[in-house]
Amino acid sequence: MGLFGKMFDALSGESERFPNVDWYCDRCNAYLNEQSEFDDHKYTWECTDCGHKNSISATNVYESEEDFRTK
Repeated sequence: MGLFGKMFDALSGESERFPNVDWYCDRCNAYLNEQSEFDDHKYTWECTDCGHKNSISATNVYESEEDFRTK
């Protein structure tokens, strides 16, 4: 991200679409947030570990792991 991107994020106050949400790959369970160039503003993210395309949307946000397991 260039200087302009950092300045825009600071001005808009929205560097993440889903702040404080940890994203994991649906196939291999890799932690997506730390993958190079991960951006939760994109609606899908291809895991750099296994290549699975993951949906990044509000319907995939759960309050707890228990809620996720009982979906």
